[in-house]
Amino acid sequence: MKKLAFFVATGFGLGLVAPVAHGTIGSFPGVVLAYLTTQLPVWAQIVAAALLALAAVPICGSAERTLGIKDDGRISADEWMLFPIALIGIPLADLPWWSMAVFFVIVRFVDIVKPWPCRVLQSIHGGLGIVIDDFFANLYSLGLNWLVVVFLLNPFCCASRSDGSGREPVKVIFDTDMLTDYDDIGAIAVLHALADAGECEILATVSSTRGNSSVAVCEVVNAWYGRPDIPVGCVRGIGVGGRPTTGDGNDHGKFSWLAAKYARFVKHPDSSQAPDALEVYRQVLSAHPDGSVTICTVGFISNLRRLVEAYPELVAKKVKLWVAMACRYPDGEEYNSSMDAESSRIAFEKWPTPIVFSDFDYGRWIFTGRRIAEDDNATGPVKELFSACLPARSECGETTYDRKEGHPSWDETAVLYAVRGAGDVFGLERGTYRMAPVGGRNVWKADPSSRDARIVEKLPKAEVGRIIDELMCRRPRSAKCGRGDRGR
Repeated sequence: MKKLAFFVATGFGLGLVAPVAHGTIGSFPGVVLAYLTTQLPVWAQIVAAALLALAAVPICGSAERTLGIKDDGRISADEWMLFPIALIGIPLADLPWWSMAVFFVIVRFVDIVKPWPCRVLQSIHGGLGIVIDDFFANLYSLGLNWLVVVFLLNPFCCASRSDGSGREPVKVIFDTDMLTDYDDIGAIAVLHALADAGECEILATVSSTRGNSSVAVCEVVNAWYGRPDIPVGCVRGIGVGGRPTTGDGNDHGKFSWLAAKYARFVKHPDSSQAPDALEVYRQVLSAHPDGSVTICTVGFISNLRRLVEAYPELVAKKVKLWVAMACRYPDGEEYNSSMDAESSRIAFEKWPTPIVFSDFDYGRWIFTGRRIAEDDNATGPVKELFSACLPARSECGETTYDRKEGHPSWDETAVLYAVRGAGDVFGLERGTYRMAPVGGRNVWKADPSSRDARIVEKLPKAEVGRIIDELMCRRPRSAKCGRGDRGR
């Protein structure tokens, strides 16, 4: 045990073999250690750093007694075991690879300079004296590293913007049915990943169905990504309600199961208990600048029918764009637009600002979710739902509903467009959808001069799927539980 402690104390032998700069070379294991701890939630990073600092005291003390020289330069556990302190909360995953080298140099510089009280504390005898000066040096370094992040590296945090425009984050209200199909949960995961990247701000998540777990699932995902206070709401009076049960997996049971498993995040177990979505829309729109809000619907149109009937002037003033996952090209019945067909008919006809449709035919042939379902390092509600619902590769073929690559991505494509716009990914065909006077059928009316449009293929759909998969697999940046919680 004494030999092992000595091996650890000398940076796994690096401090012994280094001809010069024993402390710096012996600190290299701290780079790996700090990288691993930054994958944890901030509270876990603090706990890990504290435990490592405490463990370093007896390890360094033992090595000092073995070498017989006070604070021998070959002892480096005080440097490498305390290095994680200097990176607490640093969003390393969003920074360029070389940022770790910058942080390492800052830590080594502070350790060499030894600002007050480091040099004074170094006179304490034993392992405590070896470690305590590095503890304070790393606290200094933590402050300096954060200054570097805020003032020098911050532009890299938003470097994942597809258009590189540097524009303000898109303000998004997300409106979902979260009723049967599970591309809704993929869509809200993509939305949070884009918010983590600074590309959007999530103003509210509302449900177009009542009497079920739709709002609860939104609350679970919002909390998982570290945003438990996003306003939620639920439709009132019209539209679709209940918990469809078919027994084949394409029902509401999976969402009820997920809400029950993550009940600690749920404020409204029944969506009907949530605030009226109309009032949530009114409050959120009123609080933001004119022409600044994008609404993305990936469910029924019930809430927007109520909104445009009650507050048409507010919609015209505040809403920049409505992106709707709805309708079927060139005509037919599509689930989101036909389930509350009257609301779709009224909203499409009365809506005063541009509408972009991500229709059934575009998202049907973009497959995602396999990557997160099979990612052994992923955890959380999105991973669990895709793992539970997506059939095994061996059960998928060229004629099956799901494919080896994953599940159809109707809702995810709507969110991606709502935040990033057309860019190099999406094409647009001008025109609009209208509902038949009776029933749930829709028809596309092409018109090059129309303010509305439907998304068409530009980038190959397999490439669009890869973009969505990458976003869905991103770990939450500031989650309360995303990195360390195993979904207990």
